[in-house]
Amino acid sequence: MSQPPKRHLRVVEDPIQPTVHAREDFEPQHGERTLFATSDPNILVFLDFASIDEAEFLSLLISSKPLHVVDVRLVPRFDVGNLNRKLVFSVFKNAGATYYDLGATVGASQLRALSEKPFDVARVVLDRVLKNPRPLSGPIVVIVDTRQIVPDFVDEFAKAMDSANPSGWQTLRLPALHNSKGLGNRTVVFISHATPDDNSFAQWLSTQLALSGYEVWTDFERLEGGELFWDTIEDVIRNRAAKVVVAASALAQTRSGVLDEVALALSVERSLGLAQFVIPLRIDETPFNEFRANIARKNIVNFHGNWAAGLTQLLQVLENDRVPVEPRDAVNHIGKLVHERLQTKRGLRNTPDPVLVNWVQVRSWPSAIHALSLPVPSIQAGAHARTIDVPNVAFNDVFISFSNAQLFSTALRGLKASSAGSITTREFLSGRWKQYPSIAPHVARRIASNLVRQAWERTARRKGLIPFALASKANCWFLPKDKIDGNKAYFRDQVGKRRFKALVGFSPKRGVYWHFAGEFRPLPNHPETLVLKPHVIFSEDGITPLESAARMHAIRRGFCKSWWNDRWRDLLVAYLSFLSDGNAEFALDAGGVDIMVSGLLTGLECPVSPDESEAVSIADDLTADEDDDDPEIDDDELGFSVWPSTPSEQS
Repeated sequence: MSQPPKRHLRVVEDPIQPTVHAREDFEPQHGERTLFATSDPNILVFLDFASIDEAEFLSLLISSKPLHVVDVRLVPRFDVGNLNRKLVFSVFKNAGATYYDLGATVGASQLRALSEKPFDVARVVLDRVLKNPRPLSGPIVVIVDTRQIVPDFVDEFAKAMDSANPSGWQTLRLPALHNSKGLGNRTVVFISHATPDDNSFAQWLSTQLALSGYEVWTDFERLEGGELFWDTIEDVIRNRAAKVVVAASALAQTRSGVLDEVALALSVERSLGLAQFVIPLRIDETPFNEFRANIARKNIVNFHGNWAAGLTQLLQVLENDRVPVEPRDAVNHIGKLVHERLQTKRGLRNTPDPVLVNWVQVRSWPSAIHALSLPVPSIQAGAHARTIDVPNVAFNDVFISFSNAQLFSTALRGLKASSAGSITTREFLSGRWKQYPSIAPHVARRIASNLVRQAWERTARRKGLIPFALASKANCWFLPKDKIDGNKAYFRDQVGKRRFKALVGFSPKRGVYWHFAGEFRPLPNHPETLVLKPHVIFSEDGITPLESAARMHAIRRGFCKSWWNDRWRDLLVAYLSFLSDGNAEFALDAGGVDIMVSGLLTGLECPVSPDESEAVSIADDLTADEDDDDPEIDDDELGFSVWPSTPSEQS
């Protein structure tokens, strides 16, 4: 007897196409020695579970045969593709791997406090989780959040784990890259937000992204007239957007326009397999567990309470996913945004305006770059290289440096380095080193940026500047008291007038010295452009920074609150003049060879200019007594900056 037909209704969805990663997507980064995980007792595999599919995950377990799987995510989830928690745990058991949930061991609150400190996370893993007798053997798979699959986190974590393995750990990140291919003409960062309620945030964010060189699309002027222009929005999201950034305020998550944009973007993300195509931002007090379900599972970037910190994290995501960026177009992007945003408002003229940006350009590179090897086992080579201050970057079994073997050997004091190949710097930056084909152009540019940063710190130290470690772990460098005559640096302004700025001073009211400090940061994908970020450091003796970060911050907010943009500009110009001895360029010591950089801020032209009839006149300098009475400005929030090139009065 035949069975009656089943009449149950069920929802049938189009199957989600998983992201397909090519072999190149798993290419080794700095310090990584294998393309794919193997059953190696000295390997640490860092896995971004949210960015691979089930087939890749199972392949990893089969090929690496891990002994331990340590999950350091704040919210361990395994619902990717057809996987679920029960199935994944069964796979761990069958593969012979022991799974550890770090959050369950130390508690969610402690893990959250540690999540930005990879060294501390690793120490907790060793002390509380992997309590095996030393030496510790692998392979070990560490499951991390997407924001943690970055070189700094991986390197610091592995460094802390080295104490448990005398052979040292090799590291592998999976996947190494996101969206490394397939972007095509997708160059736009689309910002979705509630108009007009969240306009102030979206305007600030679009400006910051444009200053960083990204092409930004917003809908300020398009929606003000009440028209949706949905065809244009749909075309941008479907065909031009590299990322869709959602300012997910509580209000935005109720607006039909925002919901339509998010739904379309998620559809594009699934159909094309674009990892992290949609990036939600938390910009108000909305709890994470109250985000709408279609974005709650994503890595939400937190801007609430600190826009600067959120921007730093967002820029890192865009950089890691290789969203196209062109710093030289930044001012044009800004001019376009401002012109479109304010074309119906007062305050702007359709006249080009020369501006200065806090970028310093590399004028010339050393002629060649070298690969060097040391006559010691590879696990010891890194320790030797770290004992010298010649800029170098470890790559597989060699060290990349502008110094040749002779200069490198001199700095090593006892070991003799040998050449493992050389190439012109121009060819290196183009990724044409046939001897090392895995150094693709983007890898070469990152290596060059690292070498520039090291050369700057070597130069700053030799000029007598003092480093101060920032919360970001980068150093800014300041002049001690009486390093230069009168603590003043002289410079020529845009019209050739000789002026000066004090770079060190004393505040009788607060009983501290203040020191202007500069942080040079090469752009990772554009090593020829260095960002010069301003900071102010305080000391009681004119040399030693205050130990209390809270006191330092409190003094800074009060002392610098009346320092307007023209003062920051002039301080940067004076700082550069000190570094260059008033010349048009100065040398960064790259280890016996020089990287020549400009002694001037970069001048560009903005397509629009302010209407001077509406300008407000602000005095350039204030006395010590006036410092307490003006609106606050927090220099920690100053990153990429643009100023009018017109000089203020001498101070």
